[in-house]
Amino acid sequence: MQAQKVVKKTIILTFKIILYLCLFIVVGAISYKTTLYLSGSGKKNTSTNHSSTSEVVQAKPDAIAKNLILSVDEETAEVQSIVLEIFNTNTKNIDLVTIPATTKVEMSQELYSKLLEANEKVPQIITLSDIGQYFDQSVAYEYETLILNEFLNTNISFYSALLTNDFEQYFKKTSSGDGAYTFKSDVVSKWKSYTEAEQYLDDLMNYYEQVQSNLKLADRKPYTSYYLNANYAYIHTHIIKEQYEDGQYQLSDDNKNLVESIIENDSTYTSSKVTDTEVLTTSSDGVKIQILNSTGISGLAAKYEAKLKEDGYAVANIGNYTGEKQTTTRIIVKESSLGKHFESYFNSPMVEVNTIEGGYDILIIIGSMDA
Repeated sequence: MQAQKVVKKTIILTFKIILYLCLFIVVGAISYKTTLYLSGSGKKNTSTNHSSTSEVVQAKPDAIAKNLILSVDEETAEVQSIVLEIFNTNTKNIDLVTIPATTKVEMSQELYSKLLEANEKVPQIITLSDIGQYFDQSVAYEYETLILNEFLNTNISFYSALLTNDFEQYFKKTSSGDGAYTFKSDVVSKWKSYTEAEQYLDDLMNYYEQVQSNLKLADRKPYTSYYLNANYAYIHTHIIKEQYEDGQYQLSDDNKNLVESIIENDSTYTSSKVTDTEVLTTSSDGVKIQILNSTGISGLAAKYEAKLKEDGYAVANIGNYTGEKQTTTRIIVKESSLGKHFESYFNSPMVEVNTIEGGYDILIIIGSMDA
């Protein structure tokens, strides 16, 4: 009987050990999968809130920083927008060069061979938005950097990939209608309000919670004191596209040396500019604007005054219009070149060239469609 009890206890103990081992293995597997999921290895490559650890291209914190900013779709990992921010720490100039994500680029044989080593299915003529189809997210944007280095004839300092919603917190399309991006006015206003480098640093740390970059936060921090005095009043925006000539996709002659010319400029900008459009006239050029409210709705003129002032325009006077109520907003200008810059603020406004009393260059009469 005693022997039977010992055998029984041994069997029970063995069973418990096996059970514990099974539970240990199951828990371990679940933990491993959870870790993979949270780190991005076990799901689709959509998270961008980390720094790249790959070495396809090395980040360089240059004195003239060329930051390739990518807007990435969360679901598909498709690159939707591309902006090359060029910040010159000497002149404090900021240039934003938009490259449409639909641009097709034909790689040189040397570069194409390098990409083929990573993925034999990558095409030699590639649409920039499609880079995520051929490479894992941890390296895709570095290959995009290599492609654009060759396409733009430059050496990009580092890249920053943002999910589209985060990208749209910082950027908007210019009123020129050519598809170029610039910083949103509220973002620029916030940056201009900073008086201490620590404020910029706090902003930068929040930014790094959203972004995937091959430049570490520690290497980005030295830029904060320079951004504090950046030339935000006169940001230059550009847009470049490929053209198809002689059976090849390539840059136009006008754009081949665009980035190089920006880098070589050693003068601080004194006016805003959109490439291939007219110079954008701002408050510093002495343009006087009057806004009159024809709707009878209180505070409407002040609302648009605030919007224009945020974007750097000088609103000299606001008030109520004494004539008939208007349905469509009218923009009366002394010169035809002035009106186009204000059309984006209103719903299909009427622009007319006429003499304006009181010495104003622009008179805006707000109609009910913009109430």
